[in-house]
Amino acid sequence: MTKIDYAAEAQIYAIRRTGMKPHMTHRRFPTTAEAIKFAVEELPANANVILEIDEDRFEAASIRQMYDATEYPLPRIALASQSPVQTS
Repeated sequence: MTKIDYAAEAQIYAIRRTGMKPHMTHRRFPTTAEAIKFAVEELPANANVILEIDEDRFEAASIRQMYDATEYPLPRIALASQSPVQTS
């Protein structure tokens, strides 16, 4: 994986099903670290998540790797079993 700038601005796109309809969430974050924290710790397990940093896009497995990396600057509170962004 390429070096991630955890201080760069980022966006999260998440699609989840509520009943028969898909629901899309889009949020901008002042830092990539905050976007990753939101994706891993707050989104539901059934969400399809994309992290966009500049024009690069990352899916669930990559987001989880960024969260688990020793360089990740924020405190981690989610347990892997609770995380919506899990590796398969």
